[in-house]
Amino acid sequence: MARVRRAGALATVVLLLSGCASWGLTQREWAATLEASDGVVSADWRYQNNWPSSSPRYDATIVVERGVTVDEARRIADASCATETRIDGLTIRTDDAPSSEGTDDAPGSEGSVEAPASEGSVELRTERSCASRADLERFAGAVDALNRLPDATGVRFSVDSTARPDGAGAEPLTVSVTAPDEEALESILPALHEAAGDDGLALTAERIGAQGGAGTTVEAILPPGARIDDLMSLFALATRIDHRRISLTDASITVSASSTAAAETDAAAELAAAGARLGIETRVAFDTAGASGEAGGSDAAGGSSASGADAEAARAAALARLTEVPGGAVVEHVAVGGELSVRTQGAGGAEAAVRIIAETPELGGEYRVHAPESDGLFWVAIRAGSPAPDVADAATRSGLSMRERIPSIDRTIVSLTGDEPELTVYLRDSSAESVAAARGTLAEVAASGVFGEVRLAADGIDFDDQVVPAP
Repeated sequence: MARVRRAGALATVVLLLSGCASWGLTQREWAATLEASDGVVSADWRYQNNWPSSSPRYDATIVVERGVTVDEARRIADASCATETRIDGLTIRTDDAPSSEGTDDAPGSEGSVEAPASEGSVELRTERSCASRADLERFAGAVDALNRLPDATGVRFSVDSTARPDGAGAEPLTVSVTAPDEEALESILPALHEAAGDDGLALTAERIGAQGGAGTTVEAILPPGARIDDLMSLFALATRIDHRRISLTDASITVSASSTAAAETDAAAELAAAGARLGIETRVAFDTAGASGEAGGSDAAGGSSASGADAEAARAAALARLTEVPGGAVVEHVAVGGELSVRTQGAGGAEAAVRIIAETPELGGEYRVHAPESDGLFWVAIRAGSPAPDVADAATRSGLSMRERIPSIDRTIVSLTGDEPELTVYLRDSSAESVAAARGTLAEVAASGVFGEVRLAADGIDFDDQVVPAP
């Protein structure tokens, strides 16, 4: 199969036209050497001046065939080291088409027919022109794993350059995976684990299935000899739990549930039972990790909150208390925005939940506490550990009372995330009579001093006119 060789073609043309044909000679020689190697589709480089903001930079890309073998990979590594040159960033990636496909252009033709897009891709990046044999062997193993998948649509492997040049004492094969869904990982994990051989596998896949949201994350640290079949059977069960993250080792599987309710489902119980039968530890729990504003930050008094095991224990206890407020509650991660949502079953539950969050900085993150929607939407936006619990209590009670005091109310929002509490009331009915009545009620609220700012929103009221002053 004939392929068009284009070693540094673009860079060469630009240099010749500019009269600087002697510039970049070692880079061109390096690229030409690589393009003469079996398994290489193209080798290109480019120069970026970057003056005056930073130093100049040479970047290069080697594209290899989808059927590249380990022997070919070793020779490509040797070719990359044959010419001493400066390359600041090197990307090695698979061709855009499977090795069985390509172009039939004759040598010396002016171009090539664009090959059809392939299913899946593999890449490796390093910061020098000389790629190690060990890294290229791992790369070739990842390519073979990709080619053995039953369906590689939307799959991409990014192989870390972690192997020592001599291959001794190598780190695990470390791969970042892009996958369309977690079902694809049921084939990807075993294939990459086999490719890793005696080095073991470290895999991370993030934003799986993300469609406007955060998606899910899967992490795996699997040494050689891990019971991959048993782990995959447990992984399939774990994916049935509503979750944000799944972590696997050779002896355990941990599921970070997306809500406190998900951690108590039949699917979680089934996973625990299956793990017990196989002798593999399983854990399903909800945690606040990744919540907006999450930190072991300062409490309302300006002191440092607890950390380490004490903070984790305090967080777990507070989460348990949140689910046990009057009527019960479910705590869950919000798909967009990073807040944690607390859905209560009544006004008493909402008040109790707000107080727990205000007095427990170890919870970390920002929360939105919801009351039932039967009397209009109501929520309190609050950051763990602030404001003072009595301030949070007063603002929450006052906000809840709006649903009784203003008949035409659509929703009420109490914000406790700023320097002072704020109240915003939205009306369903924007008639002059409803607006006037609501404004009168809110003027009384403003005069109470509970809120630093009170707003009334309705159709026809400009944002600048929403603030309701105290009489």
